[in-house]
Amino acid sequence: MKSDYQLTQQHLLRNPEKLDKFNKVLIWSKEWKAWWRGGGSGYTDDVKLAGIWDASEAWKRVRHCGPEKGIVLQSIPRKCEHCGAIITLN
Repeated sequence: MKSDYQLTQQHLLRNPEKLDKFNKVLIWSKEWKAWWRGGGSGYTDDVKLAGIWDASEAWKRVRHCGPEKGIVLQSIPRKCEHCGAIITLN
């Protein structure tokens, strides 16, 4: 993977120890080209409306997903590689 701030769900299935380097994450769905909202209540293409997840909770919610979903956990804060917005915890 090209970024130290992102891990795909498929990569984490093979290397679960890498989840330990993340604290708070956003969940990206390549299938929907959108972020998961908080509480798993739908998707948004606006990163400002994306849910902020504890990495362990995010993993519980996505580890069962198939590869066709294209799930990516993105550590925050950082610049979003999908839209260029600065993501903060504010």
